[in-house]
Amino acid sequence: MKINLILCILTFRITGQIVIPFGQRCLCSDISEKNQCELINCYWDGECSENKCENRKQDKCYGECQWSDGACIDYVFKCSDYSTQKSCDQQANCGWAASQQCILFNSCQGFFVSEPEQCYSKGQSQCEPSATQADGQYQCVQKMNVECGKLKSKTICNNSQQSNSVQCGWKQSTNECLAKLDFDNCENVKDWQEMCDTYACIWLNGTCLSRDCGSFTIQDTCKFIPNYQYTEITVCIWTQDKCQSVESLDELPQEQCFQNTNGGSMWINDGCTSCYGYTQILNIIMMVLIFTLFE
Repeated sequence: MKINLILCILTFRITGQIVIPFGQRCLCSDISEKNQCELINCYWDGECSENKCENRKQDKCYGECQWSDGACIDYVFKCSDYSTQKSCDQQANCGWAASQQCILFNSCQGFFVSEPEQCYSKGQSQCEPSATQADGQYQCVQKMNVECGKLKSKTICNNSQQSNSVQCGWKQSTNECLAKLDFDNCENVKDWQEMCDTYACIWLNGTCLSRDCGSFTIQDTCKFIPNYQYTEITVCIWTQDKCQSVESLDELPQEQCFQNTNGGSMWINDGCTSCYGYTQILNIIMMVLIFTLFE
């Protein structure tokens, strides 16, 4: 009776249209192939492990890691470590000073630039350029909230905000600056092509529509579709020379199981199994076995 219960648990499958959380991932330690390991941002060095400095060997210890006292450790970068404005401006807490050095960001007013657009990248996009030049340079100032519709420059529009929660965006078809509303699906975007996400949506006859699996016409793109907010994905399958939605993980062959679920499922016991579900199954099995031992 107990053995039958375990077998039943092992063969459990979820049916219905497969929609899974976007961030659901298999554990790095469960992966045995390099391409699958790197797909879910794990670290591969003969085996798959968490992408942490402490797991790296000396010849792989670089970037955000540093070799010290026989071990690979996290390296905390200082602003002075960045020697170019491009690399400096990519760091959240650094800014490129008039002295041509990368320094810790304190305020927008401490920076002077030759091109006004350079201010927008400073202080996690807190800054904008002053309206006038002084000695051939623009001083960066704290970004102010504006009315999007009054902006006439595409560059300024795309770097401005109407409030702390509403950004501005340029609509190319009408050459106007609009407030980016809190879109939650493709249909809400309507005729604003720039806001029509190319992965979740499809631009068709001048309007933004939600994708379905059938919108993919070649096998390489037939994997999954995220929703507009990237909180979940719908799983697709390439079969009979077309892309279709999946109603059960059992439909996915081994070569499509991992990639088509965005690294959320693996081929286990000759079937495609949700890593999340598999973990729960193992926990249940352990509970059953413990119950058996102590009965």
